[in-house]
Amino acid sequence: LRTSSCSMHLRQNTSVLNAGANLVPLGGGSPENLTYLCITNRGPAAGLEIVDSLKDEPTLRSYHLLPSVRGDFLVKLGRLAEAKEEFERAAGLTRNAREQEFLLGRAREAGGV
Repeated sequence: LRTSSCSMHLRQNTSVLNAGANLVPLGGGSPENLTYLCITNRGPAAGLEIVDSLKDEPTLRSYHLLPSVRGDFLVKLGRLAEAKEEFERAAGLTRNAREQEFLLGRAREAGGV
């Protein structure tokens, strides 16, 4: 699939309901799984383009996995300072202590600490 096709597929098949603090993806899987499936053979730049096209979606603004996925693509592209910021932002968006610990660890790795 081309990157633009992937982005369109994500928008059409990722209806997300805001259920309190939980976001529930419907009809097609989670955004990060669909993104991964779309860009498996396209590389991290294509993945970052897709994630960036989704970051202003109102229902995804507080979804911690979006900046986490963005951070992962940034690491793969060697953009470590930006990746560190994204992992820190993701950690701030989740209430799960284990996820926070994991994401802050990724931020430390990206920051070279």
